[in-house]
Amino acid sequence: MLERERGGVLVLVVGAVAVLTAFALVVLLAAVTAAPLSRRAQDARTATAAAQSGLDDYLARLVANPSYYASSGTGVDGSNPAFSSAGAEVPGAGGARFSYRLLTSPEQTVQDGVIRLRVTGTSRGVARSLTATLKQSGFLDYVYFSDLEVVDPALVTTSKVNATVVGRSGSFAPDPDVYAAKCASYYYAGRHDYGDLNNSSSVYISSAQEPYYVRDSSGGTTASADHGRTVRFTCGAISFGYGDVIDGPLHTNDAMRIATGGLRFTSPVTETSWPDGSTPAPRSGARYWGNGNPSNGSAKPVYAAPLQLPGSNGDLKARILSEGTAAGCTYAGETRITFTGAWMKVLSPQTTASTPGCFDAALRESEQTLPVPPLVYVDDLPGSCPSVTGVGFPLPGEVAGGATEIDYGCANGTAFVQGTLAGQTTVAAARDVVVTGDLTYATGTGGTDVLGLIPNGFLWVYNPQTSDSGRLLPQPVRKIDAGILSLGHSFVVQNYDRGGELGTLTVRGTIAQKHRGIVKSGANGYVKDYRFDKRLANLPPPYFLTPADSPWTVTRVSDG
Repeated sequence: MLERERGGVLVLVVGAVAVLTAFALVVLLAAVTAAPLSRRAQDARTATAAAQSGLDDYLARLVANPSYYASSGTGVDGSNPAFSSAGAEVPGAGGARFSYRLLTSPEQTVQDGVIRLRVTGTSRGVARSLTATLKQSGFLDYVYFSDLEVVDPALVTTSKVNATVVGRSGSFAPDPDVYAAKCASYYYAGRHDYGDLNNSSSVYISSAQEPYYVRDSSGGTTASADHGRTVRFTCGAISFGYGDVIDGPLHTNDAMRIATGGLRFTSPVTETSWPDGSTPAPRSGARYWGNGNPSNGSAKPVYAAPLQLPGSNGDLKARILSEGTAAGCTYAGETRITFTGAWMKVLSPQTTASTPGCFDAALRESEQTLPVPPLVYVDDLPGSCPSVTGVGFPLPGEVAGGATEIDYGCANGTAFVQGTLAGQTTVAAARDVVVTGDLTYATGTGGTDVLGLIPNGFLWVYNPQTSDSGRLLPQPVRKIDAGILSLGHSFVVQNYDRGGELGTLTVRGTIAQKHRGIVKSGANGYVKDYRFDKRLANLPPPYFLTPADSPWTVTRVSDG
């Protein structure tokens, strides 16, 4: 009996040993199998980190040289190993490397404003890739941008500006040169000379070079020989308020003036470049001046670095001259453009030569129907006009509107535009752009139609009137779909101070300008309805200009 039991125990022991051995073998096999998997997972993570390092490396090179994307004319920098198949080694990463490849050409980047880059990281034979989109911060990131929050001095008749002279009684006007210089300065950098932040006065001391002017009973002015006097005047600061709603991001390089009357900024990206420590300095918690405040629940202005306007749009003209019809079309002298979907009707009677394929100079006195190009540039005409035919402006019976008179002239590089666009284009002008009728997109703001308007001078909303302030347009301009950039002057309504109410002006896009323009004065002009077209930040009009020295940033990253 005992012998039989001992045999049974032996069987149990042998079985248990066999089970434990099998379990150990399974554990060992699992460990051996998992080791390569863990190694591969670690290498995958290292490769992904290497790809991110490559993206950071390319971005750093763009920061050092914003035109790095155009290296050697192709975008490929032969001195950078990251452009080679072997790639560049990531320091201290155990042999991990990265390489990158541009998915956009320099020409595409100039036109579309974006860089697409694929970066591949490798570690021990494992590769991972990232595809990134980069763009420069710019004016299209805002529904509203201004450099200076005052009326453009070019719209002001200085002899009509009231000035006070300490110790003198009478009717006075400031020196025109002083007015122009003061009103081209920021509120916090020379324009404002009082300690009272609710006061907008500028001050200077009269001299032989900078006198004040005395008005006579007929309205004429004479320079005074009374020197050493303190002269005060205002630059026509324009206020936010009176029920304004700014529906989208906003930036001004100047200090905002806020008046009473209910103002709402809807976006936390409401920016001013009024810095701490300036003279005058902003109040604590209120980086604006005036006697009003944003309404309850409204965003308040915060500091952001200034954005520098380009000096001119001459680069756009040069682009067409170097690339031809691939970039766009050039015209000379006053030119009328009416968009009709993917086509445009062009009347440019002073154009004797244009980009090949863009215009038949032999028929220049007739309106021509042409495909819409990526870029249109209307240049000044040197010398006299070869044709007596005009483009239809000014209208019969139209009279000068004082300071808001459009500068007509057959040789002027001014574009008169209206119509419905199906496509993507930018219209730039050496002088002004005049919107003579509604400008809309065929697909609204839900499609891919985009328009840029970039004059060196003014962007006028056409509002011609007779001598007795009678309107000449049967239907006022009511709607503008566009990214607007007035480099030297303002977005402004012609005759904004005459002719009564014009209804609501709806702008869907962005408005950027040197001086803040006026669209309403008292019971005249338009009620504003400005809406931010968010598409423009990532779908800019072709060749749209960006701030000088604007940094490149990564806007989108995806695997693969």
